[in-house]
Amino acid sequence: MKVNMLGLAGAVVGVVAILSTWLSPAPMTRNLLDILDDIAHDQLAYWSALAIILGTLVSFFTPAGSLAQIAGVYMWWSWGDDAPSEPGCYVALASAIILLVSMVRPLGPGLMKGPFSLKNRLLTFDPERPARGEPLKKGV
Repeated sequence: MKVNMLGLAGAVVGVVAILSTWLSPAPMTRNLLDILDDIAHDQLAYWSALAIILGTLVSFFTPAGSLAQIAGVYMWWSWGDDAPSEPGCYVALASAIILLVSMVRPLGPGLMKGPFSLKNRLLTFDPERPARGEPLKKGV
């Protein structure tokens, strides 16, 4: 099995971004899950939070989930007046960058030297099967 560890690391950083502070009014801070509960469905912040959460979940299967994360961060920045001062959006952006790099250069067990196929670039976990007529590998 080939595992894109760089893509997996980006997905884990995305989970950290979801649980980080995104809004901090005086009495309490809010992460993305709180924002989904508190903000009306017709506001851009709701759709931004949804895009980032879904992009993070998808990124456990494919690094292409970074595209949804980038779209979510862009919507988040469009929603506010200034660049956000809370760390959540920056951590989500770091997650998306790690995932994009993992599509350019997958890194992990079974992915140490190229050439890399499109399948290697787009899957976080790639159950490798031997080609027809090729014997099964033992003990690797």
